[in-house]
Amino acid sequence: MARPIAGIDEYKFGECGFVVDGALLKNGVKLKNVRIYKQRSIHTFDLIDPNSGTIYQKVQLTGYDDSSRVLDYSMTDDVLLTKIPVNSFYVRGYNDALSHKGFVIRFLTHKVVLSDGSHANLYDMYTPYCSIPTPELGLITISTVTVDSTTVTGSVSSTTGTLYEDGMVVTLTTPDGRVYTTTVVNRVFTFENVQFDTEGTGILEITSPHYNTKTIDFEVKPPTADTDYVTDYAVAASQFVDNGDGSYSYSLPESQHNRGSDIVVQLQSNGVVYDASVQVDSDGNVTLTQTVKQDANILIIGKTKLTAPYAATLVWTLDGGVYKMDIPFSTHQKDNVVIAVYENTQLVTIEVHLDDSNNVTLISDSELTGKVVIAGHD
Repeated sequence: MARPIAGIDEYKFGECGFVVDGALLKNGVKLKNVRIYKQRSIHTFDLIDPNSGTIYQKVQLTGYDDSSRVLDYSMTDDVLLTKIPVNSFYVRGYNDALSHKGFVIRFLTHKVVLSDGSHANLYDMYTPYCSIPTPELGLITISTVTVDSTTVTGSVSSTTGTLYEDGMVVTLTTPDGRVYTTTVVNRVFTFENVQFDTEGTGILEITSPHYNTKTIDFEVKPPTADTDYVTDYAVAASQFVDNGDGSYSYSLPESQHNRGSDIVVQLQSNGVVYDASVQVDSDGNVTLTQTVKQDANILIIGKTKLTAPYAATLVWTLDGGVYKMDIPFSTHQKDNVVIAVYENTQLVTIEVHLDDSNNVTLISDSELTGKVVIAGHD
């Protein structure tokens, strides 16, 4: 039985996998001379551009055109890229003597299978060698740290999709030189029983066999310092629960994010903002539901130690066939505003106008029942 034979850095046919002669991505982008990076299944692979380090996930290996005909080896790559199916790639397979050649349709441990039936199995395919750039880690967040903090938490993301946490070590060095280490679980790291003697700059370092080492500085603030304006709560794809209807949900209780019930919520995946279903109940418990089981960052703005957002029940005035609600700056008193509108407990998107004086006008096609939350930061 065929099986996946190659994870990251484990490909048996060279340091960086066979050359991908052509790939046609879902967005229509055409690639040439990239490499196989990781095998996910018999036909599904991740590809990497060895020059930029960009990784393209879940692309299908093919030896056939979009009409299921065997690809013509004599055609140029530019021509073949107009014939293969979308989200697929091809690999020209040949031996060093060039006596056998064709398009690979399956990689096995000791041979490859070609789409051309005349030489279906190739046991001596060429073996490329090159150096794959080690990928970089993505965004690293850390909670507000004050001189009286005893616990420090944070999160890690990947620039290339799912974060590979095995072997990852996080090291925290305090301004006075104390060193603590911990690991990452579901993208989150936690240091317990930490001691800070002085304010100043600390260092956080993350090492991993799969990524380049990344180091960031963080500030140890006085005990009177405010807590974070934004809480970035990291969720791994594996933490989402299958609802059985093609959707996946994750619940974040208020007791964990501790930002209250009047909050502004934004969703990101690998640094990109996206829309999904967000519900916040009267106690501040957040439920995120999405149709793709992927890593997510739930960014929350709510109450801090020193401030609180403005929140009010939606009260509408019918104006020219639409419903409007005016909230002057003198009422909400927030600068650099961010706004969330809820229909009952569901976060919704409606038209929002903000003038130069930070006066807010909400406009809706229907008379929603819910609340508006306005936060601001100098």
